[in-house]
Amino acid sequence: ARDWGRQLLALTPTDANAVAHQLNLELAARDLTAALQLAQRMVMLRPDDPHHHERLAQVAEWAGHPATALPEWLWLARRKPDSNAPDHALKLGRGLHDNHAIIEMLTLRARTEGLKSGELAELVKLYEHVGEPEKAVLFLRQHVTRFPLERQGWGLLAGVQERRGELATTLDLWREMGQRFGLSVPETTHQAELVWRLNQPGKALDLLRSVRHRADAGDTAYWRLLGELAWRQGSPEDTLVAYHTLWQSPE
Repeated sequence: ARDWGRQLLALTPTDANAVAHQLNLELAARDLTAALQLAQRMVMLRPDDPHHHERLAQVAEWAGHPATALPEWLWLARRKPDSNAPDHALKLGRGLHDNHAIIEMLTLRARTEGLKSGELAELVKLYEHVGEPEKAVLFLRQHVTRFPLERQGWGLLAGVQERRGELATTLDLWREMGQRFGLSVPETTHQAELVWRLNQPGKALDLLRSVRHRADAGDTAYWRLLGELAWRQGSPEDTLVAYHTLWQSPE
C-alpha cells in the first residue's frame, strides 16, 4: 500500500488528502525521512492548520531534527499559549541554544502562568547576552510593579541598571530595596560603594557607620571599605577599628 501510495502521490502531489494518507503510511512503516518530507508538504498545503504544524513538529523531533521542529512549536505557542506548545518550544530552544526563542517563550510564560524558579534570572541574562539590556530593564520594571514584594526582581533590576552604568538610578533602587526589605551588611557595603562612585564619600562613610553594629569579623569587604573611606575622610577612630577588625579576621 505504501508503494502504491507513493506512485499515486507522484501524480497528485498537491492533493492534501493523499499527502495526509501517505504520511500515515510512512509513519506506520517507521520511515521518518519520508514522513518528515510529507509533513512539511502538508504545512505548505495547509499553512493555517495547527494540526499539521503540530504533526510536523512531532515528526521532526522523532526524526532527530529539532531545528526543524522548533519553528513549528513557536508557531503553535504564539497561537495557542495555553497548550503544551510553549513548553516544547522552550525545551527545544534551550537544547539548541536559541536565545531569542527562549526569551520569547519565557516572556510568554510570564504573561500566562508565571515564571518558574530561576527563570527570571535566566531571562535577564539572555536579554543582556543578546545585547538588549533595555528590554530586561523594561521587563523587570513591569515585574516589580506586578510583584512589589518579590525581592529578586528588585535585585536583578538594580544589577542590570548598574551594568548599564546608570549609577544614580541603581542607587535609588537600592534605597527602595532597603525601605522594603532591609539590607544585609554586604548589600549595604555595595550601596556605599555606589555612593562613593557618585563622588559622595562622606555619605558613603555615614552609610557604613549605620550598620557597623551588625558587621562581624567575617564581613571583610565591609571593613576594607570602611577603613579606606575613614582614612580618606580623616576619621582615625573608624580607621583603627576597621583595620584592627581586619587584622583579627580569619581570612
